[in-house]
Amino acid sequence: MALVTEEESPLFYQIDSSSSGHRLGRISLWAQSKAGKYVFLPASHPRSLNMTEKQILSARKSIHSSPHIHQDWVCQQGRISLAGTLLDVLVVRKRNFDTKRWTLVALGSGQFYETKFLFGEDLRNLLNLLDTHAVLFNYPGVGLSQGFPIKQAMVDAHLAMISLVEDQNRGLGAEEIIFYGHSIGGGVQAEALLHHTFLPHIAYVAVKSRTFSSLSEVAADKTRKHWLKKMLAKQTVRSLDWEMRTARSSLLLSIPEIVLQTAFVRQYQELDSLEKIADDNVISPQVSLAWSLLQAPKSRRKSKILVGVPENHNGDFTDEATLALLIQNSLGKAL
Repeated sequence: MALVTEEESPLFYQIDSSSSGHRLGRISLWAQSKAGKYVFLPASHPRSLNMTEKQILSARKSIHSSPHIHQDWVCQQGRISLAGTLLDVLVVRKRNFDTKRWTLVALGSGQFYETKFLFGEDLRNLLNLLDTHAVLFNYPGVGLSQGFPIKQAMVDAHLAMISLVEDQNRGLGAEEIIFYGHSIGGGVQAEALLHHTFLPHIAYVAVKSRTFSSLSEVAADKTRKHWLKKMLAKQTVRSLDWEMRTARSSLLLSIPEIVLQTAFVRQYQELDSLEKIADDNVISPQVSLAWSLLQAPKSRRKSKILVGVPENHNGDFTDEATLALLIQNSLGKAL
C-alpha cells in the first residue's frame, strides 16, 4: 500500500484484492454491465443523463479553480488501485482545520462527484457544519474510474474507500467516520458495511438518504403490472446479481444510523408512522427503507433515528444545521 499526502500531490492508494469482475464469466459480466449501464447506474452512460465527458471534465477542473470552494477546502485528486483497477477519488480537507473526522460519500446512481461537490452547496454546508474532511468517489465505470458498472464492483469500491479512510499508517487515519449514502449509494453503503469489521478505536455513524428497502422491490414496484410481472422483475434483478437488501443490512448494522426519508412534513422531524412517508418521485413509500424499518420491532432499531424531510428524492437539504446536530449526537453515542 502507498499513499501520497502532500497538499497538491496526486493521491495514490493500493489494495491488492477484490471480489468482483475477475471471477465472473464473460456472459455474466456482459449482462451485469449492461444492466448497470442502462438501468441501475446511468452515470456510467452519461448520454442517458444528457451529460457529456467534456462537461464532467470541465466540472473537475472547476473544483480546483473555483474561489467559493477554495476559500473553505483543499481539494486533492487521487487514484485507488483495487486489484489493478483504478478508481477516481476526490479528497477534500477543511482549509486551515485539523481534524480526524472524515465523511465518506456514496453517490446516487446518476451522480458524479465532480458535479456533486462543485454544485452541491448543501453538501458542502453540511460538511462545514460537521467540521469534517471528506472523500468522494466515482463508482467503477463512472467518470474516470475504471472497471465495470456492476453491483459487486460498487460494493468493493466502497470497501476500498473505507480502507483508505481508516488506515492509520498509509491512509487518512480517521478517528471518526460518517458514512453518507444517497439513493443507490445507501444500498451500496449497506452492502459494504455488512461485510466490514468496525474498529474499536473509531467512532462511526451511517447516514442513508432517501433510499430503498431492496433494489428488487423497487424494480417490481416500477412495473406497476400484474403480480407475475412483478415477480419476474424481482427475479431478474437477483439473477443479474444487482440485488441490494438495504433493510436487511440496516437491521444487522451495529453502529448508529440515521435514515432520511421524504415525508409529509414542513421541517426535519422524527418519523414515527407509516402515514407520514411520502413518495419522493423516485422511490414509492412502500419500498423505501424507512417504511421497512418502521415495520420492524422497536428493539431492532433502537440505535436508529428515522427523520422525515420535506425534500424530494434529489432535492437539496434545506436544514443542514439540524442534520449536522443529529449526526454529531450520534457520533457521541458511538464513542
